[in-house]
Amino acid sequence: LMNVYTHKKIGLFTSPHILSPVERIQINFNPIPESILNKNIEIIQSISKKYHLKITYFETLTCAAFYYFSENNVDWVILETGLGGRLDATNVVIPELCLITRIDYDHTHILGKNILKIAYEKFGILKKGIPYFISKQKFIVGLYHFFYSRIKKLFHKKKNKLKIEIKNNHYQLACKEHQIKFFGPSYGIENFSLAFNAAKILKIKFPSKFEFYHDLSGRFEIINKDNSTLIFDGAHNPIAAKALKKEIKIQFSQKKINFIFCTYADKDFKKIAQILNPVCKKWMIPNIQQFAFQEIINYLKKKNYPYQLIDLDEIEFSTDEIYCVTGSIHLIGEVKKKLQ
Repeated sequence: LMNVYTHKKIGLFTSPHILSPVERIQINFNPIPESILNKNIEIIQSISKKYHLKITYFETLTCAAFYYFSENNVDWVILETGLGGRLDATNVVIPELCLITRIDYDHTHILGKNILKIAYEKFGILKKGIPYFISKQKFIVGLYHFFYSRIKKLFHKKKNKLKIEIKNNHYQLACKEHQIKFFGPSYGIENFSLAFNAAKILKIKFPSKFEFYHDLSGRFEIINKDNSTLIFDGAHNPIAAKALKKEIKIQFSQKKINFIFCTYADKDFKKIAQILNPVCKKWMIPNIQQFAFQEIINYLKKKNYPYQLIDLDEIEFSTDEIYCVTGSIHLIGEVKKKLQ
């Protein structure tokens, strides 16, 4: 939104990447050249070595991004927080605005399995005097936010609700000043609303009528391959799995989906499988060593869910079948590499 309507240089830092680390650092949708990223990483590593600093992979990329944005004199930077928030490398900045999307059980091996502890870490990006928006949350998280914001004396901006109508091939979003045609998955509307209202707070002006196309790699991305349909969606926690199931029902009605599915051991793959199984035709589990494929198979076997252990090097897609690659952004990257 900011890129399109401000005509300024907008830096973007996200994680994880799908195919290459250069995806994480962009200016106006253009990824950082690999040669410049490598040069910046060498600079950061030499500084950390000089001062005997232990620096992680994510911290290195964060510093490389800051250096790249500074060298290119960007007007704005959009930073996606990494692991938790409070102790995240991106949290060294004093922002113009903060956004909190839906909080769920994630990175539990580090953040813990208590949703309030996770929320505490996520809320750590919020700062006194800095406005922020927060998405609709679970009741317990919303209650915690109510008391947290008052104890910390935070400046909270309530979002303006967009009225939503379902049309034939899009969603019609409306508020007092704007009519917006939204093309994309229903779950994208929530994030769009958050971003749109944040941009308005930053005094970015939009036309009274415009169209928005949800076009994010690995986020309900649909491609056709050998007369079959492939969906790439990086749902890796229960709340994302619920959103994915809802969108599959909207887009593909009563059709069953073949799920190419794997997660890391710290993810709640049991709950994800339970959520998606009603729309699943068959579970296809890649034997990728860094993933918890054996634990997943053991669980599917216990639940009597139909499954197949597969090798991505030998995968074939049947005509007129629908496949969904999900459970991990890294898995999407592995499948896309094979397709290429």
